[in-house]
Amino acid sequence: MEDYQANSLVSASYHLQEKTRRLTDYCFLKINKAEIVERPARRFKLSCIGCDLSIALGLKNPNKGEKMKDAQLRICKHLGMGMEAISRHIIYPTSSFPINERLGSFLLNHSFHPIVKGHLVVQPLSCSRSSDQIYDFDNKAVISLLELVRKTSKALNETLGPERIYVWSFNEQDASKPNWHLHIHVAPRSHFSKSRGPEWLYCKSKCPDKVKEPELDTIVSDIRKVLLTF
Repeated sequence: MEDYQANSLVSASYHLQEKTRRLTDYCFLKINKAEIVERPARRFKLSCIGCDLSIALGLKNPNKGEKMKDAQLRICKHLGMGMEAISRHIIYPTSSFPINERLGSFLLNHSFHPIVKGHLVVQPLSCSRSSDQIYDFDNKAVISLLELVRKTSKALNETLGPERIYVWSFNEQDASKPNWHLHIHVAPRSHFSKSRGPEWLYCKSKCPDKVKEPELDTIVSDIRKVLLTF
């Protein structure tokens, strides 16, 4: 009797997983308010988020044989939000704040899944398949990247006034993320936080703060204004 019940539970679990897999084979992606696109999820090749984001925003040319729309579909599927919402996270470059020599050819955005408000991500616009480590870049590119990280940290300090600003990078390429390119996280720790350092990062990753849209818009706007003065 016990064996029969155990087998029944295993069978039920298998059918539930299979049903879930079939349901997730299709995704509904809202590219803009007037268009909803339905595509099989398996048709999307896993790519670097930063590269797809850059192509989707028109900052980079699409890969050979692809269109900007393909990158938009992939990035919307991965982030679970439409292009309008994605664009609100972009701090630099934008149409009103184009690429310039002072900040270089980088993409700066508020994290799409932040652990705290003001959690920013910096990444190069020019990535290659091997560029998941900082030593893959030449000295000039590294200096430019770290200079933007410094300016981003300073802008965060001026706009949010945190106790500390943490910088880290966990860009590992593996079987699940074969094209995960170099990106650096910059985030503020408030005076009210009891944890410090790696403990803070671990705690916030497990229990992130919720960032509301008005807060996001204010942070993005304020940081952009400060960066314009550098």
